[in-house]
Amino acid sequence: MLVIQPFNTVTENKGVPPMSEQHRPDPALPQNPQPSGGQGYPQQPAPAAELPEKPAYRGTVVAVLIVGIIAALLRIIDIIMGLYLHPQAKNFAQEYNISESELGITDSSPRGIILGIVIALLFFTLARNMKKGGLGSAIGLTAVAGIFTVIYANGMPEALDNVNSFDEIISDPLFPEKYKGFFSAIKFGVYLELASIVIQVLLIILIWLPTTLKYMKKAREYYGAVAAQQQENQPVDASALAVP
Repeated sequence: MLVIQPFNTVTENKGVPPMSEQHRPDPALPQNPQPSGGQGYPQQPAPAAELPEKPAYRGTVVAVLIVGIIAALLRIIDIIMGLYLHPQAKNFAQEYNISESELGITDSSPRGIILGIVIALLFFTLARNMKKGGLGSAIGLTAVAGIFTVIYANGMPEALDNVNSFDEIISDPLFPEKYKGFFSAIKFGVYLELASIVIQVLLIILIWLPTTLKYMKKAREYYGAVAAQQQENQPVDASALAVP
């Protein structure tokens, strides 16, 4: 008698695994990582927060930058004047047996030159950074301008007296012609320091005007929000977050 076996029995006899076993994952094969609490995948950037309004440049802020650049240029000119006058001052002092310090010549030693360049860079850099509203830049620029204002103002009365005496010396017909230009350059250097005092005092006033302070406050809020947003949107390294 012919007996027909059920279909599943025939399938099992042919070595085909049951349906319940056909979809089981092979433990020897790599499995797809399953997220656990969102880990193992790079985080999406946070939605951009609304930035405060970018402040428009105030006239006093632009003036701080311009006056700061002028103060920096005056320092550079002062260095050049010192390099020009120092050799002549040395010759004049030796010829007339006087001290170079009595002539009031700017220090042209390497240390003095480096210091002058650093001060010029500080004037320029700090004045430029004022547009971002940094309070540290305002304080630093005030300190630099204030220190050199005090230094120049302290020696200005004596320097102006020397200028008056230089006029009498140069007007003397017996005074050597080769040194008249030298003393005229010293007079120019004194007026240059006087101009520096005026510029630096003006710079300090401009920094602390209410309009400048108002701009700086808004600028700190704006640029601070921009920096915070950029930090939040930095891509996250997925390998650092993957679960071992």
